[in-house]
Amino acid sequence: MADLRYCPQCQQNRYCDMKINWIIFIILLILGIVLGVIYLLYCYLKKQKCAVCGTDANLMEPPHMNNN
Repeated sequence: MADLRYCPQCQQNRYCDMKINWIIFIILLILGIVLGVIYLLYCYLKKQKCAVCGTDANLMEPPHMNNN
């Protein structure tokens, strides 16, 4: 899932990527559905970053519109 936000480091609108290690997810899903769901929530809440510079999504702002 990608989310468009303004990155103060890049000074441009960028997409935030959620990186999931699918091997770990499948192993946790086999061990228990609850563990797999907890891992997905963890990735969604903690691992969203700017796709270019890696700035944490929590530090990014809503996208800025161009006023041309």
